[in-house]
Amino acid sequence: MLGPAVCTLVNRTSDDLEVIWDGQPFILHPGVNENVPQVVALFAKRQHPVMGTENPYSWDIIDCKVGIKVAKGDTQKDDISKLTAADLNKSVERLDRTHLPAASVEDSGMRISRASIGGPKPSPHVSNITSEQ
Repeated sequence: MLGPAVCTLVNRTSDDLEVIWDGQPFILHPGVNENVPQVVALFAKRQHPVMGTENPYSWDIIDCKVGIKVAKGDTQKDDISKLTAADLNKSVERLDRTHLPAASVEDSGMRISRASIGGPKPSPHVSNITSEQ
């Protein structure tokens, strides 16, 4: 009988990372971690993105704090190079806001135009309400 599929996972930071899978914590030490179950490796990638690298439209994480190291001779897909402090301090949120359209702001009232957010157009029978009353 075969056991669970395992892989080599590289923690690209200088700190221990904790991964929770099936209610169980797994600690990933800095550098190479051998014999990590593949399902834990996939959860580790989702739980430890480099902040500011997630595409808001596809849920793809561009960069992770961990990478799966492949066997010699195979094509390396994940980045497994060491992350610097500058790489880790780019953003305070997961999303890469460069993928989002800029909101149109009118005056100093910070009103967003309906064209920039989509949705149904207002009825011509309803008067527009503004803060200038």
